Amino acid sequence: MAQPDALHLTRADLRDELARFMSFGKYTSAPTQAQADINAFIKRGLRQFYVPVPLSGDSQTHSWSFLQPWDIITTIAPVEDGTISSSGTAIAGSGTTFTSAMLGQKIIVGEQVRTIVTFTNSTTIVVDSAFSSNLSGSKYKIAFNIVHMSQHFGGLVGDLTYSKESTKSMVPNVGEASYRRTESLDPNKLGRPEIACVTPKDTADTNYPDNPSQFTMNFWPAPDDVYILQYRYVAVQGDETDTPTATFLGGAQHSETILVSCLSIAEEYAETPSTRYRELFQQRLAASILMDRRMNAPDNLGQNLDRSDFRSGYVRHGEEYTVRYYDISGNEVT
Repeated sequence: MAQPDALHLTRADLRDELARFMSFGKYTSAPTQAQADINAFIKRGLRQFYVPVPLSGDSQTHSWSFLQPWDIITTIAPVEDGTISSSGTAIAGSGTTFTSAMLGQKIIVGEQVRTIVTFTNSTTIVVDSAFSSNLSGSKYKIAFNIVHMSQHFGGLVGDLTYSKESTKSMVPNVGEASYRRTESLDPNKLGRPEIACVTPKDTADTNYPDNPSQFTMNFWPAPDDVYILQYRYVAVQGDETDTPTATFLGGAQHSETILVSCLSIAEEYAETPSTRYRELFQQRLAASILMDRRMNAPDNLGQNLDRSDFRSGYVRHGEEYTVRYYDISGNEVT
């Protein structure tokens, strides 16, 4: 039997197919500008495949299952080494172990909560606003309620779960307004995370999201211990490696669709524009989406409790359909 990767489309294969379409025979025979064009066609073709337009009759674009992997978040327990003193927004520590990972996190002193905006060294940080009065030798806690997601994270799919604690409830993914409303009721609370919210990352604190876009996961309450949370996410797909033997996400099942997608882009720049590959891409895309949906569809949709598929006119009542009758005085009639 052939190897499972025998029908994979490699970058070299894709380049040669585009070179043949452009009448250069092979990619290595194409001039420098044509090679640059071929690589540009590949990027556009990949973007077109990974984020396709909705099919006719669909209200939204398809999300590929192979771009929705699982991952885990390991929360960090609060830090409270040493004591702190303050002068305005400047914080000086004694016996502290401040790190750059604390940027954007909460620092809690009594009932007051501030956000760390500048890290200088292990004993010096700056917060967003001064405490009600200057501190001197005060106890504190730095709570890590924000987790910076990887550059491949493009959005959360569903809720988070505690991967090592089977009896614990899920951590629902809520909207930003709902998160702020809940957090404002008890901003300094520590405990097991109950809700999560994904927001654009702003490393430079410029009030604008980072570019390229990255995200942070916000938890409330801020974790009071180390917890392991599992989640599924939408992966942001790049152009991957430039190695000729490199393959593309989607595998052999979708290789032909990726090829036709790239050819449909190249077709737009031909001396005699055509829609041949554009039309073929729509057919291939529909087939790929159907295959992806079938591979991830459940075997059934659960128990049919309303018996709508029961063809006989007689319906037998099960335990869940027990009917009881009562008289006007509330006594059961048997």
